[in-house]
Amino acid sequence: MALTLRPLALDRGSVQRACLIVEALLGVLGDDPRVQWTYTTWRRDHQLTKSFLQRLRRRRRDPDPTEQDVEDAQLFGARLLCDDPRDLARVQRLVHDQLGVAYPWLPPVLLCQFRVWAHHEATGDPLTLRVQLPPVTLAPGRAPVTSAAKLTDYVQWFYRHEIKQQRDTIATLAREAVGEQSRSDAHSKIQYGIARAKQLLAAVVLIEPPD
Repeated sequence: MALTLRPLALDRGSVQRACLIVEALLGVLGDDPRVQWTYTTWRRDHQLTKSFLQRLRRRRRDPDPTEQDVEDAQLFGARLLCDDPRDLARVQRLVHDQLGVAYPWLPPVLLCQFRVWAHHEATGDPLTLRVQLPPVTLAPGRAPVTSAAKLTDYVQWFYRHEIKQQRDTIATLAREAVGEQSRSDAHSKIQYGIARAKQLLAAVVLIEPPD
């Protein structure tokens, strides 16, 4: 399942950084209890109960599916893709009121992530939400000098310091990063990483909403 997002600057380096930073944020938000609670509520409202998903998973590899199996599979698809405006409104409240971030692209992307999680629960297939490059000619730009691992660190620091419920101080993050040595340098590094993550995330736009 893919979404098309892009940064405001359309050069290849900026687009690649945007893909990495969005996927890193989705990864860290997946473990947030508020996100998981909203996902569970969405799944319940769409009648995607644990027992229903588990039955689908058990039966999907049966070489001789019954009429009930076929009906369940069709029902699953209809419930999974049901487009209820209240779903997006709920996720918008989650993002703005509980997580405290203001990225317009994040609520529809998280809602798409919910469908990915439900699909995985029903099938066991390793489906992931992939952010793709926009179908336009990109200026060459400079290749990203920041590795995916470093961008993931930046997002982790941003999440832990500004988003999660029991937030960590810069001092705590610095201590984890370098121990007792060169703490002042680590403070600056973490502050830079948080600012960089916020800068990159704020520059992302959603080209087309997920289906």
